[in-house]
Amino acid sequence: MNRKSNNERANISKDSRTGGNLPNRSVPLYRKVVDHIRSCIQQDVLTNRVMITESDLSRIFNISRTPARQALVQLEKEKLIRHRHPRGYVVGPHADGTLRKLVPDMLHLSSGQDFPHPVKEWESVYDKIESEVIRQSILSECQLNVVSLAKFYNCSRGTIHKVLYKLQGSGLVQQQYQSRWTIVLLDDKRLDAIFDVRSWLEPNLLAQAVPQIPAGLVEEMIGRHKNVLSRYPGTTSGEMNELELDMHERLLHYADNTVAMVALRSAKACLISSKHIIASKEVPLESNDPFIEEHISILEAISRQNRDESKLRLQAHLLKSRMKVRDRLRRFREVVQANPTDFMNPWAT
Repeated sequence: MNRKSNNERANISKDSRTGGNLPNRSVPLYRKVVDHIRSCIQQDVLTNRVMITESDLSRIFNISRTPARQALVQLEKEKLIRHRHPRGYVVGPHADGTLRKLVPDMLHLSSGQDFPHPVKEWESVYDKIESEVIRQSILSECQLNVVSLAKFYNCSRGTIHKVLYKLQGSGLVQQQYQSRWTIVLLDDKRLDAIFDVRSWLEPNLLAQAVPQIPAGLVEEMIGRHKNVLSRYPGTTSGEMNELELDMHERLLHYADNTVAMVALRSAKACLISSKHIIASKEVPLESNDPFIEEHISILEAISRQNRDESKLRLQAHLLKSRMKVRDRLRRFREVVQANPTDFMNPWAT
């Protein structure tokens, strides 16, 4: 995650207290990027046959890849850009011909100039708290002390509450009486319940999504999976997590079923746990993890526009994943001792 300087943070805090000139604070960041790029296209500052990638937007706008990706998807929906395999998107209705690389001047930004967006304090601490919470959830139930959390991370209680509400949406914590928060235990029973939900929803969503998924996107994902597979297990946790997001989140959005996606969001604990366990390296990666090859087989079925095969392959993948994640959590419990931090209180039985 890109961080702002202390001076920038101070200015942002001052503006938020005094009602300073920070327009559209409630507008999602990716929407601001979309509005900015759309304006540049309409003013012919950003012209046809310019290649745009997630990494370009992330670097030029000084934002993370998630809002960059969301912005590109929205711009494609508006038919301002077109997907082009394997490198990214091209401005304009035609993707043929000589392409030009995106530079900051094409977006009315000087090299190194930050895109003007407010830093959200909760984002700067979210990943750290998520890691602490998911690790503890594998080991034991705990209560969270909001005041201690705020002191530990040197932020406001309002910020901590925003983090906790987001964690609640992913099914990692729950709010009890008198605004008390507890970490939800990720034991075998809960793991089975999570995979039951995923096994019911994901294959059917994928079958609905297949006709809507751009062919170029599928080919790009296949290429990314094969690249990671060729280097496995010498890969990073971030790369592995990106592959999981490809299969279990990004593709499913093309089904355009917001109700189902909300339900799936509360069943993300096993994906989140794997991300942080792999990152910690306390449980080494298996010498031969088949999930990448399973993903590739599903993507190839999607590229053939075979909805039934895609659905069946995803069902089989989730069945194997259930056992693999259960084994990974078991090994984590064997090597890591429950050690609640200062802001966690062991669950009173």
